[in-house]
Amino acid sequence: MMFYETVPRKSNQISKFLFFGILLAISICMTNSCTYNKFSPPASSGCTATDTTNVSYSKQVAPIIIDNCFTSQNCHNGPNSFSPYRYDSYASLQTFLNTSSFPEGSTTFVNCIKQTGGKYPNMPLTGNKLSNCDISILVNWINEGYPNN
Repeated sequence: MMFYETVPRKSNQISKFLFFGILLAISICMTNSCTYNKFSPPASSGCTATDTTNVSYSKQVAPIIIDNCFTSQNCHNGPNSFSPYRYDSYASLQTFLNTSSFPEGSTTFVNCIKQTGGKYPNMPLTGNKLSNCDISILVNWINEGYPNN
């Protein structure tokens, strides 16, 4: 009978240990997943401080997107475009940056325009890389929470 009395105690101790271990792991994961990543603009952007501070969607971001992402490339310009990801309006670009259907929306966007390589395709797909100033404007706009201004 002595054997049966000690087994439940050890089992109970192991269960408590596993429970608290799993609870700790979940807490750590939840804490780490709630961080907001700020992206780094290129070191030498060629922009003035006023170009990259309080970035305006309508005055700065939209012209860059129009010139490089859908007018000259025909990639992200609407229902008949080459890509299924549309940037032809603020709402459609915001949806892409927030989306869960494309992994890491804003991270993917920044790595594509920076042309970091690896799993991220270089954007624009054809044509020249965006200037460091344009990349800085887009990165700072995303870091500011991509306001519709």
